[in-house]
Amino acid sequence: MSIIGFAQEQEIHISDDIGVFLYMYYGKGQTAPANDGIKVADYVAEGISNNKIPEKYRFCLDVGTCIYEKGEDNLISYKRMEYLLNYLERNYEIDKERFIFKFADLDLCHIEQENNISNIWFVLQNCKISQEPNIEVSEDIFETVFYDSNQILPTDKGKRTIDTIAKTIKNNKISKEYNFLWQVALCNREKENNPFIGYERIEHLLHYLEKEYEIERDKFQFEFLGSELSDSEQENQKSFIKFTILSCE
Repeated sequence: MSIIGFAQEQEIHISDDIGVFLYMYYGKGQTAPANDGIKVADYVAEGISNNKIPEKYRFCLDVGTCIYEKGEDNLISYKRMEYLLNYLERNYEIDKERFIFKFADLDLCHIEQENNISNIWFVLQNCKISQEPNIEVSEDIFETVFYDSNQILPTDKGKRTIDTIAKTIKNNKISKEYNFLWQVALCNREKENNPFIGYERIEHLLHYLEKEYEIERDKFQFEFLGSELSDSEQENQKSFIKFTILSCE
């Protein structure tokens, strides 16, 4: 669902000017949104907290980053995401698992630009993981991709699974009616050692798919999975990512 569709959705009682307020701009190198951008996050968070948004809808954070910024800091997109998610969790007790997110490189900017160089859009979606997608592909694409502790690269078996997924997408074996979602699960001890390890794995994955298969990063969405494992269970548990297919209305 587009932002315009969200503004016109009758069962969501939020004013029609929502399209004006559902994006935030960032200045060059800034982790926090520029000007009054944080008020946008407050506006969305209050809508979620006050149950103004039906449960079937979920916000996707569409993170657009100027390519010149990434040349100076390759993780700037993820630092902005983490700042925003931490803000929502700290101030509104909204867990990061409530959001889906995706990333795009912006080339309509210039190297000297300082203000409003990048952005994050809040886009409302009505999507579900398709349990039985109408596609004829190898079940191997739904294999879980594991990571050894504190490693950015997946295991050898995980890399083969990623290659199988990429070839399936590249050969147009999955209908365009579906969206692609990666589920990201992290062990608590890894996050304590490196709060950005999940983002570093995402960046490596997106860069690999772009470089090796020419699949643009904005083809994929991501979500964090909550962890319910105890510390003793996590000692023998590996972090992972898992490829799924979304069906959206």
